[in-house]
Amino acid sequence: MVSPSASKPGFQFITSINTIARNDETRRRVRSHARRQKLPSHTSTPQPKRQPTQKERISKFRLSSGTSSGSRKKRSTSATEEGCSVRNYDHEGNPGWETTMISKDLSITVAKELPNFSLLRIETTPLTENLLKYCMTINVDTAATHAFMANVAAMHNSLADWDDTTTIDFHRFQAVKTVNERLNLEGKDIDSPVSDGLIIAVALLVNTEAYIGSLAAAGAHMNGLKRMVEMRGGLLQGFEYSSLLQRTMAWADFSYATAANKPLVFPLIPKLATSLGIKDRFMSRSMVANTEAVGLSDLSIRHREVMELFELLYSITDGINSFNWADIKSFKAERSQISDSIYLLEWRLCQLEDSTRSQQGSSTRAESLPITMPSDDNDSWLETSPPTDLSNALIYASHLFLHLAIRGQPPAAHRHRALIEALMSSLCDTLMMLDLLSEVDPPLGSPASYHTESSVGQLSTESWSTTTSDVSNCSNSSTWIALRSHLHENILLWILFVGFCIRMPNSFDSAPFMYRGIIIGDHHEFFSRALAKYCRVRSILDKDTLLLTLKEILWLDSWCETQLNLFWQEISDQMRI
Repeated sequence: MVSPSASKPGFQFITSINTIARNDETRRRVRSHARRQKLPSHTSTPQPKRQPTQKERISKFRLSSGTSSGSRKKRSTSATEEGCSVRNYDHEGNPGWETTMISKDLSITVAKELPNFSLLRIETTPLTENLLKYCMTINVDTAATHAFMANVAAMHNSLADWDDTTTIDFHRFQAVKTVNERLNLEGKDIDSPVSDGLIIAVALLVNTEAYIGSLAAAGAHMNGLKRMVEMRGGLLQGFEYSSLLQRTMAWADFSYATAANKPLVFPLIPKLATSLGIKDRFMSRSMVANTEAVGLSDLSIRHREVMELFELLYSITDGINSFNWADIKSFKAERSQISDSIYLLEWRLCQLEDSTRSQQGSSTRAESLPITMPSDDNDSWLETSPPTDLSNALIYASHLFLHLAIRGQPPAAHRHRALIEALMSSLCDTLMMLDLLSEVDPPLGSPASYHTESSVGQLSTESWSTTTSDVSNCSNSSTWIALRSHLHENILLWILFVGFCIRMPNSFDSAPFMYRGIIIGDHHEFFSRALAKYCRVRSILDKDTLLLTLKEILWLDSWCETQLNLFWQEISDQMRI
């Protein structure tokens, strides 16, 4: 029986569309195959009608000529060259910047037969494409992309310790330019509201400018962001459909508030404020230590809300340390809960800092003014706290730890300046009381931090002993103090360690200043000297002992290990007996 296909002569291979290897060799084989007009290998029954001639068959199947193929290849080459061409961009005040378009390496591949192309044709700097390789998303909004790249470039400069701000300034200018152009069309009335991409761009600009210390520009853009959000119906109602947008604007609010010592603009977002469970790791012991703080130099933490937030910070850190990345089922839920707890913690820390500033009247670096603390019912106010109250210092240290270790902000970012100076200010009186700011190094095991007041009102010094003894043999209160928990002393050690981790470059504003007759240098020297002296006072002379002491308070594994190694390399010579 004759096969139906055998009755009709034709090509066994007739298509060259979407071939994987579309090159000269493939084209040559197709043309050769068409010219030879190969028929099936088996013989078929002759047909009664006349067979067409070879010439007729060839004329019915005509491949593209070499000229058209060459022209198509030429057009493809010219398009690629146009996409990678270098253009000079004249920017006011910064002439001569060389910018390019996104190259084919970072563009979208739709089909192997077509040249790569980018969905977003924006100008870039030489550093932009290297930074884009770390971004695992495709951006389709020009303003948001420029603002995002400015933010990434700012973080890159901090991590790499670069002073060249060309890429940051270029993308900032492009983002502002694009936003201004879009505002001519958007936000004019109800029918043309401000788009999500434009709001994200402004929020990212606030982040970038607060990050690099350009607070005037950040303040102007923060006011603009507030107006845009109000035009959309507010943060809670207008953006209820997208928690991602709400987090973006909240992070911009946090960034500007902490960098410029300003109150928050946006309200608390309830659906993002769910909290992890709080463990009573510090609160009960702190309350007991407060009752035992009978001496003028005994440390205390009398603000109960501060300890509650510190407990929450511990829960977040513990959750990250024990996070199971392999458990896909609980991955999203646990990550979302930790993220919500971070948001809640930072919102409450910003509220506490604003309350502290309002009670002090003004925040200055040279003076550490005592403030009133709320009582247990939070309705009445107690008298001014003693200089050894660590409440304010713990607020700022917790906020810095949140930015550095939890959020992963580079230690050299200018945005940390306000927090680190507030931490220095809140610690000056405490460190002076403990004699940790003097130029003379204390002897090992110095009792500087254990002064008690005698019955005649004079300050007497009791030796600090780490040995235990029978409580019944205690002849006075100072001996009992030697036996109590050193929770607050360990928290002070942790606070100094967090302050040491900041590595901002020195500026004119951070020049050494005089505080009550003692010259205080830059922030890094301030914390490095105080931490090294306090380790000697506490007889902490090796890294393992310091590691165990810090882990008893708060410890994020990988980040803290790196910072501890840096600290010990710096002060190891001072720890030798």
